[in-house]
Amino acid sequence: MRQASKPHVSRSVFHFFVFFSIYFVFGIFLGSHSLTYPWFIDDLHQVRVFSLREILASWVGPFDPSGFETAGYRPILVLFNHFRAVLCGESVVAHRIFGIALFAAYLAVFLQIGRLSGLKLKQLILAGFLVLAAKNSWSHLVWILGAVRTFSGLLGALSCLMLLGSQGRKKKIIASIFIFGAAVLTREDLVAWAVFPILYHGYLESISSVDKNKDAVNQKKGSFLHLTVLVPVAAILLGLRGVFVPQADWRFEPGGWKILFETCFYPMGQTISYSFRFLWRVILLAVTLVALINHPPQVKRRCVLWLLGCFLFTSMGLVNARVDNLLVATSFFALFWVDLIQALENLGAFGKFFSWTLTAGLILVSAWRNTQAQETMHPLSLDTLPLAAEFAFTEGLDIPSQRLEALRERFLNLGITNAEEADLKLTAYRALAIRNRRFHPGTTRQPFLPKIGFHDY
Repeated sequence: MRQASKPHVSRSVFHFFVFFSIYFVFGIFLGSHSLTYPWFIDDLHQVRVFSLREILASWVGPFDPSGFETAGYRPILVLFNHFRAVLCGESVVAHRIFGIALFAAYLAVFLQIGRLSGLKLKQLILAGFLVLAAKNSWSHLVWILGAVRTFSGLLGALSCLMLLGSQGRKKKIIASIFIFGAAVLTREDLVAWAVFPILYHGYLESISSVDKNKDAVNQKKGSFLHLTVLVPVAAILLGLRGVFVPQADWRFEPGGWKILFETCFYPMGQTISYSFRFLWRVILLAVTLVALINHPPQVKRRCVLWLLGCFLFTSMGLVNARVDNLLVATSFFALFWVDLIQALENLGAFGKFFSWTLTAGLILVSAWRNTQAQETMHPLSLDTLPLAAEFAFTEGLDIPSQRLEALRERFLNLGITNAEEADLKLTAYRALAIRNRRFHPGTTRQPFLPKIGFHDY
């Protein structure tokens, strides 16, 4: 058995490096025009070198010592931010390249779940392109702090993959538990990874009992109980959050789940024109109908698995319905799409041409919207300058002096020296940008109002 597993491991490593290389290059291409954007809001005081006292304090209290951020129990986040601050220093370009590398690594690991389920290599490659190009992936390319989502996503996906491939082996299960714990201690919303192995087991049960699928039978080796091991771990870690950070926000937004679940079906974003949204709905419905007629039972069940993944990982909308929380849900939608579109390829040469055209068009439109959305973090963007002003003129934040001086210099160039002036002058700049239809940075070096805002779905 050990000898037989070696080719499997080698193949997995090979696929990882292939995926990583492809997506790293594509990520650099997508984010090339925003690599030099300055530090932005939370980046200013969270991505820095922490003292030993602050690092130790994060294990028994909130992760942000200033108290400015929403309280949470994230000690691994502090370690991660400290590590990359030491690694990349004050270079925003180095930080963003590091973030893109993490995004590529996340995709290289996540797509192994698709490979495990039987998706073809070309499907997996297209799925990765779609995730990177998705409009709501923009923050993971340009927002330096946003790399924490790709880092925690990488840990969560790796934990899940190890558990699914463990076949009951204790060493892999223990490794999976520790990696999952690190993911949740980076961001609490990653607890959803505790449930996905159970959903995957349900998928294996359905195809092995009906189709007598040999791969499914092999993957099911070992007790089902080992796939549930992450659930109590998640409960314990959330319990520790309540003990060490009793002031943590437990708000509940009933409509947030619905908003995020619907949004993950729009890789180009929901703020695109109504006519385009209507056309996309028609295409999605038509392809789904073809898949229902044309796909074999196993593939239909796999499509359901990906939809359940979307549903599971948008549940964080109950707490915080932000578009930058859609990384994993968008990844599952990409697997759903490449599985779905295969139904057209099965119709012959015309169907194959049509499916490739649809997927290429979807990736191109999404990438165009992604690059537009990155402009919200441009140093002259009126969408985010008010947020930057809060950090520039709020006392008590642990912002490195070099960053704070550069930030205040930006406002000084706009004639702004304090918070009161920021409110008045940024409002005036906003009205001027709308009147003069300045919706792109251009070459005038004047503040502009980006077409896609920071919080736009």
